[in-house]
Amino acid sequence: SNSNYFLIPHFGYNRMLSADSSFGVSVYGNGGMNTDWSKSAQGGGGTFFGTPFGSGKGASGVDLMQLFIAPTYSRKFGNNASWGVSAILAYQRFKAEGLSAFGGFAADGTADDLTDNGYDSSTGAGIKIGVQGDVSPGLTLAASYQSRIYMSEFDDYSDLFAEQGDFDVPPTMTVGLAFKPNRTMVFTADVQKIWFSQIDSIGNPFSNIFNCGAGVVSNCMGGDNGVGFGWDDMTILKLGFQWETSNDWTWRVGYSHGNQPIGSTEVLFNILAPAVIEDHFTFGFTRQWNKNSEINFAAMYAPKETVKGTVPTGFFLGNPAQPLELSMYQYEFELSYGVRF
Repeated sequence: SNSNYFLIPHFGYNRMLSADSSFGVSVYGNGGMNTDWSKSAQGGGGTFFGTPFGSGKGASGVDLMQLFIAPTYSRKFGNNASWGVSAILAYQRFKAEGLSAFGGFAADGTADDLTDNGYDSSTGAGIKIGVQGDVSPGLTLAASYQSRIYMSEFDDYSDLFAEQGDFDVPPTMTVGLAFKPNRTMVFTADVQKIWFSQIDSIGNPFSNIFNCGAGVVSNCMGGDNGVGFGWDDMTILKLGFQWETSNDWTWRVGYSHGNQPIGSTEVLFNILAPAVIEDHFTFGFTRQWNKNSEINFAAMYAPKETVKGTVPTGFFLGNPAQPLELSMYQYEFELSYGVRF
């Protein structure tokens, strides 16, 4: 894909309301969910549609941006525990190009709202709750749950996403432990679950499209049980270590591993969203400039991961079924500045 670089801002503010309670707001983005494939190549058998589905109009791909605003109230209870609740306000912006080859599979029979309609937007809301507390000296247990974020539909792409353009944000849950053997070191371990299967436009398998050809309209593109990306639910293990080497320097390293969400039978549609990464390695530090300000830096490397599959027989490429591989690797750099006042 020709889309390689993404700038994702974030911002946070917190104010103590009393010795035991606070109110804050976080503003953050979800980005990098873009693909931009060059025009179809020409070969001895004609146009090869695997990348980018043979629109005949140039490049194909998608662009999805998400913005979240989370006002949060938190409160201490007891000597070493606290809880918090956030309202999650969300905004999405999306466009798709070069997907006209799917036009014959639209549930409404027109495919007017399938591709090349520019940017469309949707808004929605959800809730997140969390609690943490010391279970023994030096050991803290925490848990959080974020509900499904219900979004308005992408009307201009109601022939692309299942349930007439629905694209909600899936629910997640995280449980973790932090162990502090001394004043300067902290070890952390989290387990996170993401329920992609609860969102039809993400979890429905590509194979539903063949029932569309058999006359089951609900399984056509944009139908109530229409084509999705076929993503499986993910369970992610995260490990971290923090070491405060002085009053001015704090260092961090981390690692996470998640099960592969994209199966070998789902590679064709996931040309649009080849999120096959499984492992992340992270490093970062905080530098305290003075008693009121700090700078934070982090870097992430996700090594290359590949999923192999085939384009179904008779679909775009003819017979026999054609092999297809999705590969991705990632680098990320993060910089932030914090001030107390």
